Amino acid sequence: MGATNNFVASNFIFGMVNLTNPNFVIERWQIVLVSYAIASIGMIINIWGPQFLDKLGKAAIIWNIVSFVIVIAVILATKTDKQS
Repeated sequence: MGATNNFVASNFIFGMVNLTNPNFVIERWQIVLVSYAIASIGMIINIWGPQFLDKLGKAAIIWNIVSFVIVIAVILATKTDKQS
C-alpha cells in the first residue's frame, strides 16, 4: 500500500503539472523519482518527527471538536423555524 500511495501521489502531482502546462511530457522516470521523494519525505517524518505527529494529532482532535460545536451552534442560531 505504501508504494501504491506514493505512485498515486506522484501521478496526482504530474496530473496537476500537466493541467497547468499542457505541453509538458510526463516520463516514467520522473514519476519514479517523485515517488522516491515522497517515500523519503515519509521516512524522514516517521524517523525524526514522532513528537510532531503526536502534537499534530492532538491539535486535529481539538480542531474537530471545536469545529463541531461551532457548526452546531451556528445551525441552531440561524434556524428560523424553532420549536417552543
